[in-house]
Amino acid sequence: MKEVKVHWCNIENFGDALNPYLISKISGLPVKYRNYKTPSYYKELRSLAKCILTFKKYDFNRMLPYNRRESVVLGIGSLLDRSRSNFSVWGSGYMNNFERAEGGTLHAVRGRFSAEKLMKEGFPYCSVWGDPGLLLPRVYCPRKNKHYKVGIIPHLKDYDYFKNKYRSNKNIKVIDLKTKDIEFVVDEIISCEYILSTSLHGVIVAQAYDIPTLWIKHNDINTDGIKFYDYFDSVGIKPYDGFEDYESLINDYESAFVEHANISKITTDLKKMQDNLLSVAPFPVLDKFK
Repeated sequence: MKEVKVHWCNIENFGDALNPYLISKISGLPVKYRNYKTPSYYKELRSLAKCILTFKKYDFNRMLPYNRRESVVLGIGSLLDRSRSNFSVWGSGYMNNFERAEGGTLHAVRGRFSAEKLMKEGFPYCSVWGDPGLLLPRVYCPRKNKHYKVGIIPHLKDYDYFKNKYRSNKNIKVIDLKTKDIEFVVDEIISCEYILSTSLHGVIVAQAYDIPTLWIKHNDINTDGIKFYDYFDSVGIKPYDGFEDYESLINDYESAFVEHANISKITTDLKKMQDNLLSVAPFPVLDKFK
């Protein structure tokens, strides 16, 4: 194999950008984007024009139509409804209960909720669970220097609200996920003692680095919650609904994290989960990660 063909949501977003970052690091191979359907060429031409005007790089693989003859990895994200017969599923999950997968080979799924839902849809039961975002500490291990008491990781829809609300609070770091710079975001996450996140991958990555983290809610982010429940269950956290009264958590964060200690950190064997994900990866894995 000379390259790994992967489908992900190819936008300026940390959680989605984990795909090319992690797969290229783990495999040592270049990662090439592939579509799951014929793209909207009007939309892509607009994206190309925007990249030209802002001096950003455009990925021309986005203009390639779906090709069922290619072997494609479907990795990090709530993307199971995009799975096709030629896709190898590696840690993907569902965004909503009403979605269905069209095909694919299951190597790993995000968690038990996804595995059971897929089985009801006619797929074989998948016993390897875990979001591949949990592998980040195996790939990138910076020194942990704490500069902030609380970090808030907003979903893309929530960033402006939280940034404006806590702009003047020097104890709070609002972390922007609208970037593909994985290591920069990780550095910001681990600079915080505690994390509150409306973003699923904000929760996943912070907990992977052993930072006490709670899910909070603000705007509707187009999920019925299954993606959060699926992840929580996979790491031994009893599924819960995101906290809507996040201001009380922020105002007394130390007491809040003591009270909710049982749901703020991973309780399963993280290394075992990581090893299982690597053992079923549908691409070569460098010896140093085995």
